[in-house]
Amino acid sequence: MILPKNGSIVIIDDKINQALPLINALSGKGLSTTFYTGIEEYLPESPLEGTRLVIADLQLIDTDNDAHTIAMRLVQILQKIISIKNGPYILLIWSLKESFYADEVKREVSKKENNVVPILMVELEKSKCIEQVTKDDKLTEFRKKVMEELQKSTLESTGLKLIEASINSNWMPDEESEYRIKSNAIKLIEQNIEEGLKKAGVFHLFVIWENLIRKAGYLTVNTVCSTIEYTDLWEMNMQDVLRRLGRARTGKNELPDALFLKESMTTFSGSFADELEYEIRKLELPDHIRLEFPFSISGKISDDQYSIDIFINDKGIPKVRLLKNDEVFKGKEVIKLDKINSISNGLEGEEKHMIEDLVKRYSEIPAIINTKLHFEFDVHNIHAPGNIYKRKVIDEKKKEYLKSYFDSVPEDILDYHFIELEVSPICDYANKKWRKSRLLSGIVYPVSSKKPKPGPFYKESPEIIIEDKKYSLVFNYLLFKALDVSDVEGRGKPWFRIKRELLLDIITGLSGHINRPGITTII
Repeated sequence: MILPKNGSIVIIDDKINQALPLINALSGKGLSTTFYTGIEEYLPESPLEGTRLVIADLQLIDTDNDAHTIAMRLVQILQKIISIKNGPYILLIWSLKESFYADEVKREVSKKENNVVPILMVELEKSKCIEQVTKDDKLTEFRKKVMEELQKSTLESTGLKLIEASINSNWMPDEESEYRIKSNAIKLIEQNIEEGLKKAGVFHLFVIWENLIRKAGYLTVNTVCSTIEYTDLWEMNMQDVLRRLGRARTGKNELPDALFLKESMTTFSGSFADELEYEIRKLELPDHIRLEFPFSISGKISDDQYSIDIFINDKGIPKVRLLKNDEVFKGKEVIKLDKINSISNGLEGEEKHMIEDLVKRYSEIPAIINTKLHFEFDVHNIHAPGNIYKRKVIDEKKKEYLKSYFDSVPEDILDYHFIELEVSPICDYANKKWRKSRLLSGIVYPVSSKKPKPGPFYKESPEIIIEDKKYSLVFNYLLFKALDVSDVEGRGKPWFRIKRELLLDIITGLSGHINRPGITTII
């Protein structure tokens, strides 16, 4: 199944009688949908997040015949439905009429300023998926049902024939037409989307992954819930199971119910991660999901399009070239990727600035991804392992303390920030056994500066983006200390938070430093 199973399909059609056969057909495949007629008062109060497929009728108002009006109408509806935090989605445009307006719709939807750009747009004639139920079709069905009922009565055959003739001559179908799904409709939709995905195949990987998340979720729920027999006592007995899970995690018998419940849910997360990883391991990916396409980043000056292409040559070596309007620009055919910063050499003015900006955007991609994977900046004032607290240090002391990390102290120390990381064991946090808050001191420093000198440091932290600048982190194992929990909680909201994987790596390094035995050497 190529379509998303996690309820992330949206159907937009002003005629529910045309949409209903599709909704029913998708439901028959176990695919839930959200339906909108396009009427503003019935659109979501706030845009949705996580929509992966939108099936939209092209002409949502019969009186609209202007291509631009039709396109803008659909864009306005999509803006009400698709959140700017939605992530990638496919737009399937369909209509009973020929797609007179499809090109204009694609142009408007593709404009970045509208914030509804899909990863892929495909077209499909609605008439290939549904068909109108004619008067004869409806009459035959109606007559069949009526006659079946009358034949159960004591009426003679002559009377039955008179009734049937009266129905045939006088009964008219409802004014509102009915439609039914064609037998191959879902397969046809999948085929059209699959053809498009062959050009944008990695998107399908994320659909598959979200489907696996859903599967791992219900497998985890079933694993826990099936431990208790499904009887009238299930609710009461399951409450006891959840309390035991919470007690096992916290090591306490008496805690508020809300805390027991949260800790039991955290226990589910471990089982869920195992289920998800197992499902991924046995997965067979479709052939169209590949990692062979070059990376391209582009920008415009007036009507001229500039792009930097990064690709792998026949020998498996990463290379880069500069294009202007799809042609190699000024002898910049191919250079090594590690020389990408020199690709703007020889250029001037707007062109040089444009290419340097493209290079900067490309070079920041790893830091952006690492920031999302390992750091959280939207933090609450909750005292927890992984919290990073910024510490104020006067300039005179800053230069002195920086000597612990760097061979030479830079003149401009504004971008150097002293921090403390909460490294109290996660189990102590979960079990509410904190006696002291354990902290590890370090520095957030600009990537452009010199690297820290050799020493008892954790220096494996990935680059991070803070306010559009690249930074890295270093922690000094010698500056490990303990403070009263109340003192740390009194600091207020942390600057940001390090997520579990990186935090555990830092703690492992700290543990290795503390536990090193050392040796006695005579020289």
